[in-house]
Amino acid sequence: MFKDYNKSDYSKRNRPIKENKRHNIEDDKNKGLSRRNFLKVSVALAASWGIGKFALDSFDDVENEKIAGNDSKEPNQEQKITQQQLEIEKDDRDIVGNTIEEQLAKSEKVTLNIETKRALRQKWKQSYSKRPDDCSKEDKLTGKNHLGLLGSMERMQPWIEDIKSEFLRIGVPEKFAYLAIPESHFDVNDYSRASAKGPYQFTVGTAKAFGLMVENGVDQRCDPIESAIACAKHLKYSYGRFNDDWDLAFADYNGGFTNAYAKFCHKKEDRNYTDYLAWREGRINNFISKEHFEHKVKKSDKNLTKIARFYGITVEAIMEINSLKDDGIRIGQELKIPATTSVKMFKLRDSLENLNYPEKFYAILDVIEEEDLQTRFPSLSAQFEIAKVPKVSTQEFSYTVKKRQGLFAISRILRARFALTDSKANLSILQIQKAIQDQNKIFSPKSIRPGQSLTVNLPIEGGSSLFSLAEEKNLSLTRVLELNPSIFSSKQILPSGFQIRLPK
Repeated sequence: MFKDYNKSDYSKRNRPIKENKRHNIEDDKNKGLSRRNFLKVSVALAASWGIGKFALDSFDDVENEKIAGNDSKEPNQEQKITQQQLEIEKDDRDIVGNTIEEQLAKSEKVTLNIETKRALRQKWKQSYSKRPDDCSKEDKLTGKNHLGLLGSMERMQPWIEDIKSEFLRIGVPEKFAYLAIPESHFDVNDYSRASAKGPYQFTVGTAKAFGLMVENGVDQRCDPIESAIACAKHLKYSYGRFNDDWDLAFADYNGGFTNAYAKFCHKKEDRNYTDYLAWREGRINNFISKEHFEHKVKKSDKNLTKIARFYGITVEAIMEINSLKDDGIRIGQELKIPATTSVKMFKLRDSLENLNYPEKFYAILDVIEEEDLQTRFPSLSAQFEIAKVPKVSTQEFSYTVKKRQGLFAISRILRARFALTDSKANLSILQIQKAIQDQNKIFSPKSIRPGQSLTVNLPIEGGSSLFSLAEEKNLSLTRVLELNPSIFSSKQILPSGFQIRLPK
């Protein structure tokens, strides 16, 4: 088995180096650093990281409210959840959900202890292991994800050596690089319901907080190495924040419940995963101890039949608990929903995923070692060299904001001036507006004021794209695109100085 990194036999030589400077986020009310959910801009992390400002998420005290949400706009608003993520979500619901549902059916309460952890780990191990030849047809769990694991290992081959090196450089055990497997099966374009993307599943705000570029036609969440660096930094940060406990670091990476736990357990030295599970157990049981739940009728509900289907119960059950004589409802009406096991599981659906960590990940590491998959899928050299996008000459434009003048109107004026230059770049009004906002640190177009001086440097050359660079160096465009999955269009003009990979 891989080492249990929380045990004493994990030598100091192998332990991640602690940061000398670390922001005490534990003192921030109900806030913390979470990969999937960055909602409010807040304090900076240690200067040694060089990451800059972090956005921190808030946490609703109601246990069933999983922190999700679009912390920043997606580059592609029409992006849809991928089939891979739908399957991962289903597996999470099936394995942890069935475990908790069995407990509720037996004792009407949830128990989160070492036995629960072992049960979850064994179920995940069963799912990712090779299916035995004598396995019964009725057994749908064993081996279900084995092909997905093999595919993940194969896709990681050209990148894993560099990824592991980055994890070690940052001070995180190299085996943790395989966290991309439970997250996405190492699909660089995987996209989740929570708007997380890439092999290590980052939302836009979190990605930017950890130094990833998600703009100008570039989305480094999809870059295997860059997203891995962000993952390692997140884990290292969480490890220090939660008393050098890797299990808690994984839980923090997966969701926002650890933020509320940090508020509950103020002293960092008292934090540990066993205590975290006990705290979650108490919250969950307190939440599901209700005799009924509340449901406020919305316009989209239409009728009791739709509401009943939503919760997986009968119309008669809703009518009985609400003493209704017919199925007529009105918008804004408060309905009682009976606290059946199925309704409790529905209410906990988003909360339960976090309980898979770290057992799901450790189970995958178990299978990788026991089936010797690192030997079967050895590291392959991606054969690339790092190059920088050439700089282009720019020209500065200045403008003083007048009364009742918006940023779009100013951009239109500057575009007219820009058109009089000899620039080969054909910039739109919106591109100029974005350049003004970025270079003047304007977060909202509405925040400009009369008399404010704006300056913007605009290119007077066409700039470089993967297409032009490949053509110039006589390289295979297909191969160049393969090495740079964060760049979606070969014709996209890239930022000056941006690092790209070119085949040797």
